[in-house]
Amino acid sequence: MVAKLVAKTKGIGEQIRKDSIILGMMVKKNIKRLFRNSWLGVIWTVLNPLLNMLVMVFVFSSFFNRAVDFPTYVLSGYMTFNFMRGSTSQALTSIVNNRGIINKVKISTHLFPMAAVFTDLVSYGFSFIALLLVILVSKRPIFLTTLFVPVYLISLIMFSLGLALLLSALYVYFRDIKHLYGVFCTLWMYSTPLFWAVENMRPIVQSFVQFNPMYWYVTVFRSLMQDGVMPDAFSVLLCFGMGAAMMIIGGAVFRFGQKKFILYI
Repeated sequence: MVAKLVAKTKGIGEQIRKDSIILGMMVKKNIKRLFRNSWLGVIWTVLNPLLNMLVMVFVFSSFFNRAVDFPTYVLSGYMTFNFMRGSTSQALTSIVNNRGIINKVKISTHLFPMAAVFTDLVSYGFSFIALLLVILVSKRPIFLTTLFVPVYLISLIMFSLGLALLLSALYVYFRDIKHLYGVFCTLWMYSTPLFWAVENMRPIVQSFVQFNPMYWYVTVFRSLMQDGVMPDAFSVLLCFGMGAAMMIIGGAVFRFGQKKFILYI
């Protein structure tokens, strides 16, 4: 019995190793494809969030009454939400778009939505560089709490990955989800305090926004990057709790649905 357990453990370890190698290759391929026809190449991943920030600052700054640096406020919220939206939107069609590979090669199908998430994580890294540049240009300090960002980022990745697994599995069976999710993300974005302050809203809005998962991820990130304050234990645990819950739900739906992927893709 012990020998069987050891053999099974080795088998799982070997499968994880193989999947990790394949995942890395997928991410590299996605990144190359992303910059293939771009003159600016990787520089665009830094310019894109900066340009979007400038647009939002131009449009919304006159309505903002907080005594904080508005560009930093906007960019920190935008890049957090955009990572979740971008990675899940790309992952949504990943199974169907790679049906040729799935039909011909024996491969772990969950690697496709995972590759979409980790590809967008690279873009998030460049957006983070853009945020640091904005902070420096604004002559604001870079706090030591910035060192906690990688830990916080784990919870955001968990949430995005769980949602990516859920959406990619559902899209195989219900193709209309692609259009519905696009509309939902627009509503979700405006329901998240990216360019408006929660404290300026009516009490009923303040209560309602706390049911928005991205509110917590954005708030914790701003606490670390803009305020230089470690978030309270409740907020951190909630972020990891939501990430774990989404991983469980998304993983369960994906595992159940993948049994018949081959029949629908």
